[in-house]
Amino acid sequence: MSLKDAEILRKFIEESEPELTFFENKLCILMYLHFKELEKTTFYSGVRQRTISRLISENKESKLELPDRSMPHYTENRVARLAKMTVKSFRGFQSQQEFSFGSKFTFIYGRNGTGKSSFVDAIEFSLMDSIQEAKFKRIDIEEYIKNIYTNTAMHPVLIGVDDDGSEIKVTPNPEQFNFAIVERNRIENFARISAETTSVQQQRLATLVGLDTWNKFVSGFSKDIDNYMPYVDELDKQLSEAKAKFESNNKRFSDLEEALKGSNANLKDLLEKYDQKDRKKLDLYFITQKRNINLKLNSIGDTASLPEKLLSNVETMQQFFLKTRDTYHKDCLRLKDYKDDLSLVELAKVILKQKAINSDNCPACLTPIRNASGSLMVKVDPYKHATEVQKNFEAATTLEKQTNSEYRQLNKQARELEASLRALNQKLELVKLSELLPTEPLINALDDLFDEQKVIPDKAWISQDDFLKAKAGVKEFNEGNATRQARKQQLQSEMADLNKAEGIFVNSIGVLDNAKARQEQLKLDIKNSKQLWGELIDKAKEAKRYNASFKSYADAYKGLVGKLKHYTEQLPIIELSNLNELTLKIYNLINQYDFESEQLTNLELPTSANEVIKIKFNVQDAPLVNALDVLSEGHIRTLGLAILLAKALKNDQLFIVFDDVVNAIDDDHRKAIAELITDTKDIFSNVQWIVTTHGQEFAKQLISATPQSLRPEIKEITFKSKGICSDVQPIDRSQNYIVLASKRLEEEDVRGCLADCRRELEVIMVKLWKLFSKRFHERISILVDLSRPDPETKNVLTTLNSSFKKKLKGNADELAVMSPVIEILDKILDDRGIDWFLVNKGTHEEENGDQLDCAETKILLNERIAPLDEYLTSLIKVKNSRLISVGN
Repeated sequence: MSLKDAEILRKFIEESEPELTFFENKLCILMYLHFKELEKTTFYSGVRQRTISRLISENKESKLELPDRSMPHYTENRVARLAKMTVKSFRGFQSQQEFSFGSKFTFIYGRNGTGKSSFVDAIEFSLMDSIQEAKFKRIDIEEYIKNIYTNTAMHPVLIGVDDDGSEIKVTPNPEQFNFAIVERNRIENFARISAETTSVQQQRLATLVGLDTWNKFVSGFSKDIDNYMPYVDELDKQLSEAKAKFESNNKRFSDLEEALKGSNANLKDLLEKYDQKDRKKLDLYFITQKRNINLKLNSIGDTASLPEKLLSNVETMQQFFLKTRDTYHKDCLRLKDYKDDLSLVELAKVILKQKAINSDNCPACLTPIRNASGSLMVKVDPYKHATEVQKNFEAATTLEKQTNSEYRQLNKQARELEASLRALNQKLELVKLSELLPTEPLINALDDLFDEQKVIPDKAWISQDDFLKAKAGVKEFNEGNATRQARKQQLQSEMADLNKAEGIFVNSIGVLDNAKARQEQLKLDIKNSKQLWGELIDKAKEAKRYNASFKSYADAYKGLVGKLKHYTEQLPIIELSNLNELTLKIYNLINQYDFESEQLTNLELPTSANEVIKIKFNVQDAPLVNALDVLSEGHIRTLGLAILLAKALKNDQLFIVFDDVVNAIDDDHRKAIAELITDTKDIFSNVQWIVTTHGQEFAKQLISATPQSLRPEIKEITFKSKGICSDVQPIDRSQNYIVLASKRLEEEDVRGCLADCRRELEVIMVKLWKLFSKRFHERISILVDLSRPDPETKNVLTTLNSSFKKKLKGNADELAVMSPVIEILDKILDDRGIDWFLVNKGTHEEENGDQLDCAETKILLNERIAPLDEYLTSLIKVKNSRLISVGN
């Protein structure tokens, strides 16, 4: 269980108890007692709603109270600092390893993948009983801390020292240690805050102060839980159905009594109407009468009329066909006459072509066809005759098209005539009057026409007399048919009356015969439905009483969620209260190497929800502005770090674990961070630091910024790169050149000692340059060899030493402060001395070189370089633009 988030919930319960209803308070305690189960759920797919509903069902009648605070989760004595930690089968660690912490500083260096994160996770788990990364990824903590090669997970043992100096085992206390871990993820997440909306910025601010998992927990509640509560059916539907059934049975009983009265009356009326004595005789009467009527109807037969119009249509169609046929035959004869002249058409074309060439000569013999006066010398003008022949050909073509159209029309009329003849013939056969009109010969002739292209003989056509006789016969038949049809309608009406009366008779008899049995059944149905209705009423009352408490919980859930969300909105504000001055001071310390205009003179953290962080720059008449609108990402990172560190100090946090500094803060601010961590005289003087980094240069910065007098209080841990499946491998190796030089000297490696002395001298050079720049705010000029444009260390040190002497001439106080440094530099840089000779020997390899003197090397290290570094690191500072000795 996340102790930190569970404690927030407990604090909410304790602070809000006067404002919570009875059921809200009970539900809140229930959620606290089962927090571990609930924090793994959200409202998606109703998982959290179902879980809460189940917990309510299981504990509805239980008395719920917050557990005593004397539970074994809390360290009673205050942990003043961390002393050591034992780790085994935890994350990247396989075998058991024990680590001790420096009383003031623990600097941990290692490349990515060497085990630093596992080391910090072990500390975090020991302090918080959780790991932020595991909660963020929703991985079970026991699974997260398991070592994949041992396939087991063992909890680390963290030992601290209390105020009395006694060792105690550290037990998790998220409230006390919440700000002991400075997490890179918190700062990186906060750095991207400026591009978000105000509400998201509030969430990022909550994440910065360690409330992200609590926010996720609160956001995992739905608006209500009513649909997931285990209500029992209050039987509204069943009650409605039982009541309706009872009323329906009563109505059916009443309807039956009414039907009995109606059936008796109907039977009496029918007996009187048809003059029958009893039911059997009336039943026989209906059968006899219906049979007689059916016999009469059968004798009448079909009363369908013959359509006179169909007969007239056949006559008209025959006339049209004959007329069209005659026209077609005439046109065919005319076309035949034209056919004889059609052979001259080609000749006429040739003649007319000749006319275009020579119209005065005969086209055949080329003799003149006209005399000088223009009169014809031949009987017929050959060209005129050729023109007429062509005209006749055009007329023949037109006539041919016309005969084709007439032929198609004849074919269509013949098929329509045949169809009408067959329809007429069918009607005549239906009334048995086929002899009225001789249609068969014409129908057969039309079939032969279609099948064999035989000409219809004249004898097949229906004569005018036959049509006249047929019309008279049809008229006579239709007149006689009207009388039969009237008789038939009368008989059908009598049959309909009998059927209706018989139906009433049968229905009445059925009601009367079944009345007694139906009455008894309906009485029983009425009794049963009334009993069921009463039982359901009692069950519904019990169900309502059962559901009342669940309804109270459901209503309490709605109110509680709203109060939780409002409380959550205020938490970041509470965490940030009274931090303005401390955050401002830390921010300016981190940004001390920026331009003065980038320093801040005022900083205001939010005091209510939806407010922003306001800042004022060190510029005259600068306004208060939204920090997240104007700061760069790098400065937002330092602001986030400043807030975290301020909160840690406000909480009286005596140790701080800063994980992965290099990734958390950009290059421009790491130097100031190193100085802030190692400054033992300022606001962090009482803080024990545990700092991890994968940047070797930053690790050296930390060491070089730490006074040598604090060497016994520093613990350095270096993690080696490890292969696949191998264990974490810590080694005892320092990043401090003075420590390394001392160790090499103990091992009688004089050359190695001098090499580290040379490296430390270069670090000292940077510190001296920084001191000069901070005091005088000036640049210095250094002469360099054109063949080697990079300034040599000796050249830089010589120039800086001379510059200090020149600038401090006549300034007795500051000259006294700097005199130990100047004296040591004079000795190191003296060309007549041996110091610089030894430094160079540590840099350059020489064959057959002089044997290096161990005693002189020891003097160089312990009486020159080590004291010089101590002065520049911790004993001399610039305050109010003056050089002072620390402590004065």
